[in-house]
Amino acid sequence: MRRLLLVMLLFAATPALAEEPTTFVISDSVADNYLVRQGAVRAHVLRLKTNPARLLVAFPAGNSGILLEFGSNAGPAGVKVTGAFAEADQGHGVEMNVHFSGQGATVANVVMGSLREIRNHLATPGLAHERKVVARFEEALARLPEADRQMLSANNITAKGAQAAFKQAWRAAADAEKRVLTMTRKEYLGDKEYRLTLTVPADCRALGGRKLTFSCNAALTVKLEAYTPYQPLTPIEEGKLFNKKAQAYFDGLRTRSTDLKPEVYALLDRARASLEFLASKEKLLAGSFRYLTYFGRDTLLTARMLMPVAGPAVLDAAYASVLARMSADGQVAHEEDIGNQAALRHMAKFAELVDRGQHQEATQEVLNYSVPVLDYKMIDDNFLLAPLVRDIIALDDEMLSKEQKKTLLAGPEGKRLERLAANLNYVLKLASEKGRKDSGIALAEGEAVGNWRDSPTGLGGGRYPADVNAFLLQSALVAIGEMLADPLFAEFGMEELVASGRFPFLGSARARADWVDGLLRDWEEAGKKYRVAMPLPHVRSAVTKYLNYLGPAARTYFDALEVSENCRLADFVAGRCYPHDYAQGLRFIALALDGKGKPIPVMHTDMIFALFDLPLPPNELEDHLRALTLPFPLGLMTSVGPVVANGAYTANEEGWKLFGPDAYHGAVVWGWVLGMLELGVMKQRTHLDPKTGSCAEACDELERISAQLEEARKRIPAVATSELWSWKIEGGKLEPVDFGAGLAHATVGNAVQLWSTVWLSVYHELNEAGE
Repeated sequence: MRRLLLVMLLFAATPALAEEPTTFVISDSVADNYLVRQGAVRAHVLRLKTNPARLLVAFPAGNSGILLEFGSNAGPAGVKVTGAFAEADQGHGVEMNVHFSGQGATVANVVMGSLREIRNHLATPGLAHERKVVARFEEALARLPEADRQMLSANNITAKGAQAAFKQAWRAAADAEKRVLTMTRKEYLGDKEYRLTLTVPADCRALGGRKLTFSCNAALTVKLEAYTPYQPLTPIEEGKLFNKKAQAYFDGLRTRSTDLKPEVYALLDRARASLEFLASKEKLLAGSFRYLTYFGRDTLLTARMLMPVAGPAVLDAAYASVLARMSADGQVAHEEDIGNQAALRHMAKFAELVDRGQHQEATQEVLNYSVPVLDYKMIDDNFLLAPLVRDIIALDDEMLSKEQKKTLLAGPEGKRLERLAANLNYVLKLASEKGRKDSGIALAEGEAVGNWRDSPTGLGGGRYPADVNAFLLQSALVAIGEMLADPLFAEFGMEELVASGRFPFLGSARARADWVDGLLRDWEEAGKKYRVAMPLPHVRSAVTKYLNYLGPAARTYFDALEVSENCRLADFVAGRCYPHDYAQGLRFIALALDGKGKPIPVMHTDMIFALFDLPLPPNELEDHLRALTLPFPLGLMTSVGPVVANGAYTANEEGWKLFGPDAYHGAVVWGWVLGMLELGVMKQRTHLDPKTGSCAEACDELERISAQLEEARKRIPAVATSELWSWKIEGGKLEPVDFGAGLAHATVGNAVQLWSTVWLSVYHELNEAGE
């Protein structure tokens, strides 16, 4: 290592914002999370409890961040955020004091850029993918005509500039009392820069180039400033997150005047802080730190789940952001790449266009390097908009007046309606083309992902997801039919668009209500392809093998669980007893169909979409609830909530690993799934009359799952607002575990997740029901 050259640095003024920062702290076994809000500035500071230790500052602006990785000798012992600042170029940052327990520390590495880059680095250090894209860009740029290269150079787009994004080194300046150390990183294209500044005591000796080591005479405290060059988003004003009725309820929670346990108050405080952090007028952000950008699916599902409590500003931000990012033919965008990640995507596209000899198009591509890049490969997003609009129209006028609904749904000069019509037309087009053909709607050609289980392994290799084909498309058709029959549909101005002939499938639906009913019958028939009926001997054999695979401690715990009255799991798999409902075997909906239309026998929670959306016939409701209420690994339920997938019935070790408790979409519990299930159960209870004979079994199952959910709520307040959690068997009990805390866990879960704010609705609705 070499001694840092001491050079004087001239910095632009960085005025601190006038108000004091609001910092909400969420600590778990994975990280200490500091949610910082000051003026328009938002930042998520994480002290990751990894080995080696890491410190991350994530900004919603630009979906950007700065990661510091420390040496094995010492990591941060504590962080105190002291303020935020804005600069004249509309960039901004946060400042904090970082405390170390010893007299020294090593900053081994710094990664600045998009949070996607940081995620990639955490998975595979070194930004190999990004370096490959830049190398391809450089090679393609060399093949561009000279005149085009000069024009791009005049706009600060050069191969040298792109390569400079990987060149980072510390620079230092000293005065009599302190030492200031700075590292900057350029965007791949353009001249914006990320910046990290450390101010250390003057008695500290600093050595290093890219790696920085401090050696001090006393316990080390470093002042850290993290800066992103992007403009902050616009916060939703205080008091506008919730509707009037819900606001009164949450105001009561702040005074602790409601009869709730302290851990529930803490859960709702976290949910509220998460929503305040993630909601802006421009868009709702999916989660932090890993998904601090727009996700269509997360936005639409969250807006629906928060409908009982959300204020007009939140619903408007959700609805408008989805429409603004919709494709011309009505497809909902799944994800938005912005900032440095957008530049990288434009560079990759540039190389493809140069390869095809499309030099003019290639040049335009990188000139637009700051334009967000939208991803349309997910297929489930498209079916989530119609139910949201239906729900908004159906809101009580006291919650949202007719005029407010019109303003929200139609937008300025009615411009939003055209995009809404495009989506409804697209859904009807897909429904009419795919209902009786093949196996339904498949993942896009060449894609391994396509629904919320969007890891490549989340569908177990399936091509036709059950959520889309057995639930979501049917819900969208019902919603469209209800909208078309509602007088407000015409009052909002949709009639003129339908009459224009530009949306022929929507026109057919408007002209013939029975046509939509026919489509719905087609898709109800298509949904039958996903039904699995498993003989009892197969069930017993599969569960026995899976229990042995889990190991002795897990086997002892699960064996003792009660399947039904006087029937433990051990007795069930041994053939000594069975619930009377399962004399003929086990019935559930397959996770997906494979490329040949064969069901993949993985039990899962996606029936929650049906429970949340529609009044279900008692027999169908019973089947869904039994899968949910049976104890894992026979069914899905654990004492900390239902696992989102149970791979026991794959009956092979590959399937067990694929859907294990360390898999992102395996035998783990997702917060939004549990919350939506709570809301769905409450809805189904209002649809059934316990006095009718046909309700008997369904009502019994609803009471059973209600009790199970109540018990789970007592066990999970510490993890409920996180993205997901796993479990472990310890001391004869099953305990929740932060996902990412285990070495075998596939990744780190988000501590702050948009759709996990569902608990705001759950507890509000429980309160309304007097529970």
